[in-house]
Amino acid sequence: MQSFDGAGLFPLDAAQAKQMAAINAANNLRNRSTSFLGESSTLLQDPAAMAQRPQQPPPSRQHGFLVSLAGVMAKRNTPLPPALTGVQTPGYDALSSTWQMLDIPDVGVIRIAGRDIELLKLWGLVKQSGGGQHLTTQNLWVNILPSFQLTEETLPTGLTVTQTLATYYQNILLPLEEVYRNNMQGKVHGVQRQPLPETPARRLSSASQGSVQNPEGTLENNDQDLGLKRKLESEEGDVKRARQKTGACTQSFDEQKQAR
Repeated sequence: MQSFDGAGLFPLDAAQAKQMAAINAANNLRNRSTSFLGESSTLLQDPAAMAQRPQQPPPSRQHGFLVSLAGVMAKRNTPLPPALTGVQTPGYDALSSTWQMLDIPDVGVIRIAGRDIELLKLWGLVKQSGGGQHLTTQNLWVNILPSFQLTEETLPTGLTVTQTLATYYQNILLPLEEVYRNNMQGKVHGVQRQPLPETPARRLSSASQGSVQNPEGTLENNDQDLGLKRKLESEEGDVKRARQKTGACTQSFDEQKQAR
C-alpha cells in the first residue's frame, strides 16, 4: 500500500494533517512488518534460504584456546605462526621464526607423519593423562599415538613419531600447561588462606575453649596441607626428570631448525 498525502488534493488543517501523517506511518510500519514476516516465513519453509543468510558464529572453544596459546608464547618471545593460531602476533617474523619447520595444514593443526594433530585435542588428551611431564617421565607418550591414528616409526629427521610428538608438545603446549597449572595452584592456595566466616557458634566455641584447637580439624588440615605439598613436590620432581629426559630430543629439534 502506497502512502497517501491528501494535502495535494484538498487543504488540511493542523489536526487533519497530524492524523493523516499517523495513518501513513502506520501503513509504512505494516508494510515493513509484512515484508519481514514474509521473508521469515520463506526462510522457515526453505532451509536453503536460511543457509544462505550470513550468520555470525559464536566464539568457539578452539578460538579461545588458540588466543591464550598465542598470548603465552608471545610473552616468551617465541610467537607462533599466525597460520597456526589464527592470531596476528606483533613481532612474528616468518623468515627468522623458530617454527619454520612446522607443517601447518590448517589453523590449530600441525602434521606429523602425514597425520593431522589438533592442538586442542592433544592438549586435552595430555591433560587427562596427567600432564606432559608425567607422560615423559613415565614413557607414556606412545599411548597418545592411537588417538591420532599414528604408528611408531622413525622419521627422516632421525626422531621417532613418539619423540616428535613429545618434542612438539614440550615446545608448543607445555608453556601453556605450566601457566594453567600455576593458576590452579594459586587458586588452591587462595582458598586455603581464606578465613572461615565468623558465626555466633564459632565465637562461643572460641570463648569457652580459649586457645585450644580442635584436634580433628587440625589433623584434617595438616593432612590436606601435607597432601598438597607432596603433590607439588612430585610435580616438581617430574618436571626436573622430564627436562633431563627430553634434552636430547630438544637438542635434535634445535639442530633441525639450524639446518633449515
